Amino acid sequence: MIDLRFGSWQNRIMTHLHPDRLFPASEPAKSIARELYPEVRDLPLICPHGHTDTAWFADNQRFYNPAALFLTPDH
Repeated sequence: MIDLRFGSWQNRIMTHLHPDRLFPASEPAKSIARELYPEVRDLPLICPHGHTDTAWFADNQRFYNPAALFLTPDH
């Protein structure tokens, strides 16, 4: 059983993740990523994967059928 007295178990796990976990492992790329990250971390996440029209997200419309939204236009 998961003890939720101190918040969700996901929040507790997230506090133990290394802050560089998504950066490149080798130098100098890791140092460059550390330097750039504070400049972009609060910007919206734009992910090109998923093959969707970015206007769908920019317009902030409700998605009534996620399967049709993500699969039909691309496949």
